[in-house]
Amino acid sequence: MLRLFCFVSLVVFSLGAAMAADVLPAANKIDWTFTGVPGGIPNRTAIYTTLNPGASASQIQTAIDNCPNGQVVFLSAGTYTLSSGLRIARDNMTLRGAVDAKNQPATILNFTSSAGGWGLIDISKTSYPTSPSSFLDITSGYSRGSTTITLSSTPTGLAVGQILALDQIADNNWVWDHGTESGSTWGRNGNRTLTQFVRVTAISGSTVSFEPGIYSSYWNASMSPQAYWWGTGTSQTVKLSGIENLKINRTPGGGGDHNVAVGPADSCWVKNVSSTQCKSAHVKLGWTINCEVRDSYFTIHDDVGSATYSVWVIYSSAARVENNIMYNVPCALGMMSTTGSAVAYNYGTVFPYSSSSWLPETTMTHGGHTDHNLFEGNFVPSFWADRIHGNGSYNSYVRNRVTGWESGKTGSTRCVNIQNEHYNLAVLGNVLGTAGYHNVYSSTSSDTTIFNVGTGAEATLIRKGNWNVVNNAIPSGESLGSDTIAASYLYASKPAWFGSLPWPTVDPLNPQTAVVTKLPAGYRFVNGAIPPPSLTQLSPPTNLRLVTP
Repeated sequence: MLRLFCFVSLVVFSLGAAMAADVLPAANKIDWTFTGVPGGIPNRTAIYTTLNPGASASQIQTAIDNCPNGQVVFLSAGTYTLSSGLRIARDNMTLRGAVDAKNQPATILNFTSSAGGWGLIDISKTSYPTSPSSFLDITSGYSRGSTTITLSSTPTGLAVGQILALDQIADNNWVWDHGTESGSTWGRNGNRTLTQFVRVTAISGSTVSFEPGIYSSYWNASMSPQAYWWGTGTSQTVKLSGIENLKINRTPGGGGDHNVAVGPADSCWVKNVSSTQCKSAHVKLGWTINCEVRDSYFTIHDDVGSATYSVWVIYSSAARVENNIMYNVPCALGMMSTTGSAVAYNYGTVFPYSSSSWLPETTMTHGGHTDHNLFEGNFVPSFWADRIHGNGSYNSYVRNRVTGWESGKTGSTRCVNIQNEHYNLAVLGNVLGTAGYHNVYSSTSSDTTIFNVGTGAEATLIRKGNWNVVNNAIPSGESLGSDTIAASYLYASKPAWFGSLPWPTVDPLNPQTAVVTKLPAGYRFVNGAIPPPSLTQLSPPTNLRLVTP
């Protein structure tokens, strides 16, 4: 009877969803469809050159350096032993490997211990612009949603199509430039912590137009908002280049801070890459806009301490991290000074840590003010909004499966962790907890609690429509009433890459259906292949009204 009631509730109330209000506040919402490579990652078919196993790093590098616009350097299936790293400093090119019958990378890049650098594969033209010489005050136009600002004078060297960084001094009230770690500050000059990256669309004197619109409402003349850029025009930013279908193996203890480093970059990507044995991050994004990490597999680090990530995103906007597997890693995703991005439909499992009984911060915003990011449809042990290096605001966690548990872990086994000075976070429509283990709904001291929310964050937290194992239901205090939660804030209908799998994967009215093999990344992890295609792409209503049975 319960299943029948839930089904009828979905049908009846979804018909009236258009008349109801979306529970996610307008202040949290942005257009997350803007995230990732605009228009999707290009499927380039023109092959500039094909290299075969035995090709050296220098031969591959020469092919990359000479690849014409819009073409591909193709590495045939097999193993390549590379004694140095590779650098993609060209725009509009693809480094692509082969795939096997299950669409898994069949091109293997074995980087020896002599291969080093910032990234074993580095998509960049220059180092991070941590102290740019080109910056001007913003005198007007910095309100939320604005796509035009006025600068204190005409910008020299700034061009249409270039990345422009907006930042301002932290007020240490809503935006913090430091956290709980002693001596740790974050932001340009150590205090310019509120940050967003945009793309210039027009320049008229001192007036600059851009995309996307400004996310935050915290911009304020008293905090000295500024715009900065690096280089002249787009000369120091890689645009529309990416890597695909590669298996990256790094020698344990060898060189390379990161297996793949991206940035400064605009609309670059990492797609269907399997990365093993990294030092710090399998993929790191920094000073980027519209970059994308998808359909990939990340596993094993040199050590299992802190500051080791599958994907590490800093100083970026409109990034998309989607449909990836993070296995046997200390942290799936770390995010700092990142805004307006989407982390969606990733699967993370087995998280070792230096303290073996401790469940690490598997998916976290880690400081340097993060805002207006969407975490949707992920299957992970925990979410953390910590204050180690600063705070965050207006981030949304929607329709995730969060277990709060792993075998052998007894410490920090909490599903949703929100520390003080995190404001206006939304936790909506998730399935939370592990039956037989969690026994507290909300506590700041228990390791077996669903929610661990600091008192300074509780007042602005929006917590609605989440099913949890302690209540074995959606608690009455989280009832939506007549409001709705969208099936997705990223897609209008079921994505084709879900194949025959149901969508959305997480339905808090039917928590038993939120199983790993119903998620494409989880299906790949268990079965070693992408989900089979759907004969008919039938999608559920865009909005579902959740009611407590």
